[in-house]
Amino acid sequence: MRNDLGLIFDENHIDRPGLHAILIGVSSYPYLNGSDHAADETYGLGQLASPALTVVELADVLLKQAASMRPALKTLRLLASPSSDEPIGQQGTAFKNLPAAHLKNVMRAIFDWRNDASFRMDDATLFYFAGHGIQRTGGDVVLLLEDFLQNVGAVLGNTVDVMNLRDFMANESAPQIARKQLYVIDACRSTVGKLRKYIVAPAAGLFDVEAPVDGRTAPILYAAGAGEKTYGAPGQISVFGKDFKACLEGRAGERLVEGTSSSWVLTMNELVRVISSNVQDFNKAAGAKLRSLEVDKFNAAERTEIRGLNGPPLVSCQFHVNPEAAHKITAPILRRPNNAAAPGFPAPPIQYPYACDLPAGSYLISAVVTDMNQNPKFAHVEEIVEIRPPSFNYTLEMSR
Repeated sequence: MRNDLGLIFDENHIDRPGLHAILIGVSSYPYLNGSDHAADETYGLGQLASPALTVVELADVLLKQAASMRPALKTLRLLASPSSDEPIGQQGTAFKNLPAAHLKNVMRAIFDWRNDASFRMDDATLFYFAGHGIQRTGGDVVLLLEDFLQNVGAVLGNTVDVMNLRDFMANESAPQIARKQLYVIDACRSTVGKLRKYIVAPAAGLFDVEAPVDGRTAPILYAAGAGEKTYGAPGQISVFGKDFKACLEGRAGERLVEGTSSSWVLTMNELVRVISSNVQDFNKAAGAKLRSLEVDKFNAAERTEIRGLNGPPLVSCQFHVNPEAAHKITAPILRRPNNAAAPGFPAPPIQYPYACDLPAGSYLISAVVTDMNQNPKFAHVEEIVEIRPPSFNYTLEMSR
């Protein structure tokens, strides 16, 4: 393996299409609130305790799923500035002594990442950032690196402009650059009032952008909408990171049919749909709109593939009975349209509400009344249901 900064996986010498990934996580900010070296003005920003662990755990997933990525993983770079709350050293030897995510290191790693991705149009790239972010204008987000506010007189120094980075990945000096790209921004997009006077100030991490040669699929997935926040608990990966990780691990996917064959694949469309559903469920449980999601530069018609699956993804299912009184004498029956038993569906008696993980797909659902001596008697008409990630909730309507 080459001795490039932050490079923890390297198969760039193999002549095949491949995925080039770079993950950057910043939790420790020496010049923000909560540090002994905090700047006089920190704009209300402080320390974080999830981003570094988030990118480390995502890197671990990419390494484990390297062969099934579409295309297969070719290079992986990882930079992290962890907090004391993040047990990164416990994740394995590949994640020890990671380079810090300050401007000099990030710039160098991004240039190396771009160079690796500049020779095959059938390659793919993944950029994932977790840490502080600031929304300057409607489509202008800057990412704050570890050494943000280190330089007096350069408020937006040591930051990376998201759109500038994306444009940099389409320069005419690299006409063969990977055409399939994904940018994931797991950062708040808060509008900091005191920074409005710097709205036209350039970020110090800007890259030189030539006339672009652009035929890319290059969406940007934001873990928060403009002006919104992201969430994470100390010592755990971010809430968005959990959703993204679960999708990569096989909890999301759709069945693609080509001719007489079919396969289950995690596509960009399915990634967005499943995470959007999780965001809605999170807000519903919280009783408030806390989380949001935004996708930019995304063409849903392209069906961009991210990872191939060995089979249908597992879906968290829960079954209820209405009226509630009927559940004591009712058991749901689930089977495939070809009458095969549903794999993983528990046989009665089972705890109510009935909960299990089932492979995605079409099912026939019915119910059996376990005590026909009960009065009144209940019955249920068989129905066809489509179980899709991330979760499936169904109520058996029992008629009398």
